Amino acid sequence: MKMTLLASLLSIGLGTSFAATTSELELSNAAGSVTCTIAASGNTGTGGGCAGITGTTSVGPSGIAITFGTFTNGSTVWSINVVEGVSNTPGTDPGIDVSSETAVCKSGCTANTALDIYFSDIGFTGSGSSFTNGFSATDTGSGTAAQKAWVSSTDTLMAQTSSIGEVGPFSGAGTFQGSVSGGSATVPYSMTLEQIFTTDAQNDTFSVDGNIAGTPEPAALILFGTVLAFCSSKLSRRRKS
Repeated sequence: MKMTLLASLLSIGLGTSFAATTSELELSNAAGSVTCTIAASGNTGTGGGCAGITGTTSVGPSGIAITFGTFTNGSTVWSINVVEGVSNTPGTDPGIDVSSETAVCKSGCTANTALDIYFSDIGFTGSGSSFTNGFSATDTGSGTAAQKAWVSSTDTLMAQTSSIGEVGPFSGAGTFQGSVSGGSATVPYSMTLEQIFTTDAQNDTFSVDGNIAGTPEPAALILFGTVLAFCSSKLSRRRKS
């Protein structure tokens, strides 16, 4: 019983929370002139760019996914093989996590051909004092990849009120990674993640993982250490007895 109570207190102290199931996904070109916003499972989306989307797209309580899809902007075709977005994974601090994502420029890849992918969710209630924007990317060609992140006390989708910072852009073939911390918000708040891919080469492939994570407050870290010490002490006593 004591262990259960301590685990409950630890969860509260670290600020673990769950956002409303209102995730939103947006695909656009760099200029934002061709955009498609998808806000619900089974919704074909809104915006002139939606006509260029094929494949299976879903947005709902389990996250955001585009499976074997394409996004067409004029003569430019991007293949988005798998995109998985999860908001507030149980057992972690508040955040958005995007993994197993691959984007390939299949045709019409002229100078600075760009694809922007936005993920956003609202209703976060964890600590809003600091956040981390983490990004890793592998590029097979000569393109660039970057990730930006924001939080907003307006608690609205796609809001870019307080910048957490930008990781990248990374350029050229290879594997890159980095992170940056910043931003602040009062609860409830929204989180928005933007990934930007630019290339001039056909079949240039980007494989990435990205996330926004809330940073625990110092008091929460102290609580965490106290609980671990207490649990260790209890286990040691039981072994001796």
